[in-house]
Amino acid sequence: MKDEARQTPFLNLYILIYKNFKKLFIFNFIVGLLALIYVFTLPLSYRSTASVVVQSESGSGGLAAMVSQFSPFPISLGGGAEVQKFMGVLETKRVMDVIIEEFDLQNLYEKKTRVETYRTILESLELFDREDGSFSISYTIEDDPELAKRIVEALYTELVKIMLELNQANAFDYRMYMENAYESAAEELRESEIAFNQFQKETGIVSLEDQTIATIGAVTELELEKVKREIELDYLRQTLTPDHPDVQSKMLELAAFKKKLAEIKHNDESYLVAVDQLPDNSLAYLRHFRDVTVNSKLSEFLALQLEQARMEEQKETVNLYLLDPPEVPDRKYKPRRLSILVIIMFFSVVFSVGYFLIKDYFWQNRDIIQSKLS
Repeated sequence: MKDEARQTPFLNLYILIYKNFKKLFIFNFIVGLLALIYVFTLPLSYRSTASVVVQSESGSGGLAAMVSQFSPFPISLGGGAEVQKFMGVLETKRVMDVIIEEFDLQNLYEKKTRVETYRTILESLELFDREDGSFSISYTIEDDPELAKRIVEALYTELVKIMLELNQANAFDYRMYMENAYESAAEELRESEIAFNQFQKETGIVSLEDQTIATIGAVTELELEKVKREIELDYLRQTLTPDHPDVQSKMLELAAFKKKLAEIKHNDESYLVAVDQLPDNSLAYLRHFRDVTVNSKLSEFLALQLEQARMEEQKETVNLYLLDPPEVPDRKYKPRRLSILVIIMFFSVVFSVGYFLIKDYFWQNRDIIQSKLS
């Protein structure tokens, strides 16, 4: 007596497919034919891409470089710009409104509202940060490769326009701030020069010993650095919140300079004459001379920064460079017909085999099922 073949799930599946092979073949052939017709009727989408590099500009130094570092938008007063900020500008409604109006996208996309058009644009727009100081702008559109290129060009043009406006607005604000700072320093210089000249006329003191001059020089340099940091801190407080880390850091830095100045003025240094040990007239002379020197150097410093700010305000460039201009795509971006066809056929086979498995199961257990249902 022959042993009966051992029943396994795989064997049962094989038998089921063999018994229903003709039906399975016809069903999947029809599905495949319909899928083939479907994928070849899908509209073709084209993508155009531009590569943009954020250039590192050499700053104007001093306070100007510091200001650009903490500016809410990248400005040309010094330092580079973050790629994410440029990419964020491209996703604003202002930019999208420009390309909607220029290319009549609301009618092209057949959308009833502007909000739906915004959503479609954002789905078609892809911004990619390459994390090397550059990013790409890509736009995908159906049936019109030339339009894809023109939209990317318009996006880049509008980005440059907006950033130029921001640069000039920041440069204007900074120039106004520097003008006020310079005028204040110039006024203090005039007052200190008048007071110094009056003191010299009253006392007849016109110079001090070299060692005292060394003391004045050291104190003057520290005073000048302290005043610079006070100006920087004042500007930062106007642009940042009081608890911002950069404001706190600048406050600590300023406190350190003030402490060092207090030490020089009240302690006997081994390499300097202590200020408190000078005679009254000499001490007064030192203070007048120091005030004139500090205000003179500060005025020179601010005059250079003001001139630089005026030059920056007149600039009509941004630190962007179009490395790879957009081109008319010569091949479709999607649909990926083969992938779609494979996916459809996979689910078709799974569905058809599953159908016959369920049908066979119910047929073999129909008596049990009917008894439970009755």
